[in-house]
Amino acid sequence: MSSARERLRRIVELEQAATVKAKAAERVGVVEALMAEGRVTCDDPLMILVRDEREAKELEAQLGEDAVLVACSREWKRRGLPD
Repeated sequence: MSSARERLRRIVELEQAATVKAKAAERVGVVEALMAEGRVTCDDPLMILVRDEREAKELEAQLGEDAVLVACSREWKRRGLPD
């Protein structure tokens, strides 16, 4: 019985890991598309620099609340990114 329970636990763990990977891949796709449009930049893997607050709210809605977004027009301009 313990062996069956252990297999079931492992299956659940693998399914959860696959879900996390799929969500991460989806997020990467969204960010890459926005980078191609020039709407965000992401030179630090822990921070997505967004042009303005409105853009940040839209992206947060797409990526989820745990995404790390920084809306800072001053930093955007300092880096010479297009408006």
